[in-house]
Amino acid sequence: MMYRITSKAKSLMIILLCIASCSRYDFSETFSTLPNWPQAGKTLTVLYNSAQTVLKDEEKITATVRMYGSREFPGASMFSMPNNVIDTERYPLRKASKGWVLDIHVPDTASGLVVTFQHEGKVDNGGGLGYWVPLYSQDGKLLKGAIAGYPAALMRRGWGSDLDKNLHADTLLSFYLQEFAQYPEKKSDFLFSYFSMLKKSKGKESFEEISQTLAALDNKEELSEERLFFLSAWYRSIKDTEKSENYKNRALEQYPMGNWAQREASSKFYKIDAVNEKRDFLNGFLDQYPGATGLDYMYSTVLGQYLQQSDYQSALDYFQELDQKSWSTRPIFSAIHKTVKSGQENVGLVQPIVESILKKARSEIEAPTGRKSALTPSEDWIKKRSLALATALDASASVLKAMGNMTAARNNLEEAYALSDGQDKQINSNYGSLMYEIGNGDSAKTIIENSITDGFETSVMKTVLKEIYIFEHGSVEGYENYFSSIKAKAMDDLKLKILEKMVSESAPSFVLDDTDGETISLADYKGKIVVLDFWATWCGPCKASFPAMKKAMEKYTDVKFFFVNSRETAENKLEAVTDFMTKNSYPFHVLMDDEDTAFESYNIAFLPTKVILDGNQNIRYRSIGYLGEAELLDELDALLSMLNS
Repeated sequence: MMYRITSKAKSLMIILLCIASCSRYDFSETFSTLPNWPQAGKTLTVLYNSAQTVLKDEEKITATVRMYGSREFPGASMFSMPNNVIDTERYPLRKASKGWVLDIHVPDTASGLVVTFQHEGKVDNGGGLGYWVPLYSQDGKLLKGAIAGYPAALMRRGWGSDLDKNLHADTLLSFYLQEFAQYPEKKSDFLFSYFSMLKKSKGKESFEEISQTLAALDNKEELSEERLFFLSAWYRSIKDTEKSENYKNRALEQYPMGNWAQREASSKFYKIDAVNEKRDFLNGFLDQYPGATGLDYMYSTVLGQYLQQSDYQSALDYFQELDQKSWSTRPIFSAIHKTVKSGQENVGLVQPIVESILKKARSEIEAPTGRKSALTPSEDWIKKRSLALATALDASASVLKAMGNMTAARNNLEEAYALSDGQDKQINSNYGSLMYEIGNGDSAKTIIENSITDGFETSVMKTVLKEIYIFEHGSVEGYENYFSSIKAKAMDDLKLKILEKMVSESAPSFVLDDTDGETISLADYKGKIVVLDFWATWCGPCKASFPAMKKAMEKYTDVKFFFVNSRETAENKLEAVTDFMTKNSYPFHVLMDDEDTAFESYNIAFLPTKVILDGNQNIRYRSIGYLGEAELLDELDALLSMLNS
């Protein structure tokens, strides 16, 4: 006998199935998984209850999932950091009755996962270390590498949040110690990240253990080049320069055609000034090391130098000589933006070079030649290739504009602007100024206003915007108020970002000599806001930031600025520093951190880094890197006004 199911019955069945499906999920905790003891090679269900998190009111949430292995894998070269990351990916969650759900397949090679949750600018990072999912064997035991693999997986960026190593060093170190207590043999599988975290947590107290472990690694008469580099690098890190140099010399002697010997030889290339001498050196280098790799930047440096000299015929000849060789685009684009101008002789000869770059950039979007990095979600990988095309279009527009082809230049910049979502300062500036030049003031105004509101500003933008204002209003009166109103949102957003990153940690005291030989103690400056700018003469971004820092010093006369020279590689450090300061007429108070004691005690990882202390000598903020003059001055302005208030 057959029964016809009515539409009402169908609806009821669907509702009951939904209730039954949703009821099997337990959202009593913020984060949990099904099964409770997940295994590699199986499907894992992530359950997330956002009710008590920053994402509680969001209608859409994504998860960034980083899967990691049971040991560290070699980097792209022996000079690169190893890591244990198998893959990093971003997934949309689906809404359930009382929470959010994600089903993912875990690869056989994984020993654990780290999960974070996001929506636009908001991130739930589980208190700073993500939500940890260790994997188990069939008999319910933790997999080897599941515990130590967790902090190792957090060491590299891309897992959905920034790791505060200073704050979490002790906690992260405990995971390594727990793993090694159970499986002593696993220590050798995580040496790089373990040493890094041990040193971050214990400082100089870690040196003895690191030294003993390194000594045990020298267990063969002939070590691999990779092992020799590892030993040399870590002995240098714990201040044993003699042993570091010993292993370096052994590597150069045993592997005269190796990667290290090639890198040492290639370093001479960048000390040569004349472009033709650079070419001669490069040809000789290729004869000496016929299988050499990593030549991309050397090729592009030569090509870029021809462009900087406006020797466009030689640039084109060299470009054609390179034929199908791979070369970096950064020096090329930099030279084009600095040098290419309207009315120059032979400027059209640059067009085949940028057209070649454009063609490659477009083909990379349609059919990428490289594989996605395990450290990068697919979405970011795609975006990176789109930005590469946008940058190429921007450079091409500069050449087209110099050739007088304003229509083609506009089309390229319009496409570049769309690809970069209006979030690239240089593209925004070039697009806005071009629109103004061709008489489209309304579009120029909109592009520039939006850019400044979003926090991307250049001097060119300010000049164009001021000219537009004067044209519209007949005078400059009221311009400052108008400009401040545009910038207000950017400053408010910046202050919120700064507040999120502000800390309150006791600043390590130090006593260092300045370049005049006077001994300076940080303790003597209690009661004043102090800015410590860690830098070195070899650091390009450090030196690029100094004009802005000079302006900051002139503006904030009640703030004490110290420029702490650390990680200096010059043979005569003091001479190199004083010569640089004298040559550039910088009135900076420079402290010589010759032994890197301040560098180490402040846990500096990158140069430049600026550490801001309040009057109680507490660390309140760290500014890492250099994005541009406007960005740096705005950041200091917002931060110092907050501290003064």
